[in-house]
Amino acid sequence: VAGHTGFVGQHLTKQLDSKGFLNIIPMSRSNGLDLSCGSNFSDINCDIVVNLSGLVGIDYSWKEPEKFYKDNYLTTLNLLKIARKNNASFIQISSYVYGEPEYQPIDEKHNVKGHNPYASSKILSEKLCIDYANYYRMPVTIIRPFNLYGIHPRNNFLISQLIESAISKSNTIIYDLYAKRDYLWVGDLVEGIIKVIDMQKESLNIYNIGSGKSHSAREIINIISTHIPNINYSVTSNGGKLLIQDCICDNSLFSKDFNWHPKI
Repeated sequence: VAGHTGFVGQHLTKQLDSKGFLNIIPMSRSNGLDLSCGSNFSDINCDIVVNLSGLVGIDYSWKEPEKFYKDNYLTTLNLLKIARKNNASFIQISSYVYGEPEYQPIDEKHNVKGHNPYASSKILSEKLCIDYANYYRMPVTIIRPFNLYGIHPRNNFLISQLIESAISKSNTIIYDLYAKRDYLWVGDLVEGIIKVIDMQKESLNIYNIGSGKSHSAREIINIISTHIPNINYSVTSNGGKLLIQDCICDNSLFSKDFNWHPKI
């Protein structure tokens, strides 16, 4: 599991540990492994590689685009090399890569668009996975999660920020009260990843994973306010309206292939 200390990685490794019969090899910078460099990882033996590593964040990617392109692409490349050496299957956790939707709900046939350096780096990494799968006949599964939320040490997600604002009386800045997102609970994503680990297909497959519904910041504020009143937030027009006004995931393909449905 590459990126085992990250947001999804922490939740995934905890669930995999609970299964008891898996030998998990944690890989991240926290244990001295920089997968973006050309180090020799020849001593690693595995059956499955799960790539949760790399840099994340749209705003951060605009500040350091070169870092995002290099780190996310090279990390994926080096992990694919490890998988190929071990004849292992590969699970790539990507991101939302569709830009402003051309239609709703969004299925896997929708055109991909790099609307920021983060998304573009994910698209390039996906292309690398696709090339490896086709040329080396590797089992590769690409999962495209929509907007994640859940328990995380860093409250850098809108839902977490709003809950923290309600508890601590701090202020959350919101760019658009009415733009909608398809929010996916991290536990539902982890369940989906584990299903792929258990039943991965011997070919290339790409899946969207989301809740299948979209909600605005205004709706989220109303929901939280029923439990904790007086959320502090301010709306700013800096940068204009958000590029994407609504996105809804079509998760029917993943649901059919893996009998998966979001619980939250």
